[in-house]
Amino acid sequence: MRFEQAPVGGGRVAREAACLVIVGVLSFTTSVTTAVEAGTHVFPYRWRDETARAFADEVDARLAVGRSAGYEEDVVLATDRDASTTVPVRTAGAFIAWRAPTA
Repeated sequence: MRFEQAPVGGGRVAREAACLVIVGVLSFTTSVTTAVEAGTHVFPYRWRDETARAFADEVDARLAVGRSAGYEEDVVLATDRDASTTVPVRTAGAFIAWRAPTA
């Protein structure tokens, strides 16, 4: 088991690991979870520059803008236990919803 800071450390671990678990810090992970719960596919892109628009066009997506963190409601939502049965799973370059089987 190793712990690294993303994105550089995460990339290093991903090359060596059979399984990689990412624990995020509210803003990105909460946004992705909320989006995939609504049926959206999320294509992450590292850079906030002119290449982001070209990437969004390439995958036929809309570019998310105006992101900011630090809202009290986000913290409450992110810490609400068992609030979601959806897990964002990255496949074919996009995060999509994986739903836990119901009993």
